[in-house]
Amino acid sequence: MLSFSQLGFILIGIALPHVLRLLLRLCLRQSVYEDDRDVLALNTIAPPTRWFNLGWWEEGTTSFPEAAAELCRRVASRAEISKGSRVLEVGSGYGEGARLLQSEHPSLASYFAVTAVRAHHAYAVRATRRLEQSAEFVHGDALVETNRFPAGSFDAVLAIDCAYHFDRDAWLRSAHRALGDGGRLALTDLLLPNRPLELVEHLALRFVCYMAGLPFRNLVREAEYRSTLESQGWRDIQLDDISSSVYPGFLHFMEQQGREVGHALSAWSGLATYASVVRWYSGAERPRLRFYLISAKR
Repeated sequence: MLSFSQLGFILIGIALPHVLRLLLRLCLRQSVYEDDRDVLALNTIAPPTRWFNLGWWEEGTTSFPEAAAELCRRVASRAEISKGSRVLEVGSGYGEGARLLQSEHPSLASYFAVTAVRAHHAYAVRATRRLEQSAEFVHGDALVETNRFPAGSFDAVLAIDCAYHFDRDAWLRSAHRALGDGGRLALTDLLLPNRPLELVEHLALRFVCYMAGLPFRNLVREAEYRSTLESQGWRDIQLDDISSSVYPGFLHFMEQQGREVGHALSAWSGLATYASVVRWYSGAERPRLRFYLISAKR
């Protein structure tokens, strides 16, 4: 019979090639959040935009900005924003969501947008000022800045393709406090599949999380996510797996874009590596992470 230490060495030997392959891919890329060249390589269609989410890809969608804007609309729709709504968006990036939603809902009472990346904040302020929109952009941590607002400050809180980076459970509690009675939360998030992960998958996923600055504790299954929301007092909870509307379209776009223009773009190698990681964890036959659209009411 193998000893525990022998078994451990065998398991490490099995996992190591997979982990090293992911390490190589991740270490070769620059930060896709902080390098302007990355986002510009995705948003190549005029007028220029700086979207950076995986997008909602309906049949026939070929434009990354179009898909990214549609995902933003889907999240906002679940938050039921309307005339007079007070909106908080965290992880707002370059402010594309704020500009889109203010243009499509011009009668919003207020729009606050929080981003942790200073360059994103500076760009968002400049771009929004040119459009004479009233969104207020805040540079800071999502949890810290959400906590700064008085209780009941908002009617809608949004987080589009970013919540997995936060201390999420604490941020969900903070969002609950920041919303007024009847206010709605809407976000997208990454959840574990309902099947057990193999050891190699578990180790590789931990490593991906470490390299991406994503707390591994955030990765839970649907039942646990729902339980967390219920324990915090959320009502009308809805969790929808939208992976099929997100992953295939994004990965197809990346493949096509790589063939057509990738060779001419200095940032493309980093984006191609990012796409390879998404391809691995989306796993057509054995997904490691599912992409969910989530909403709840205070």
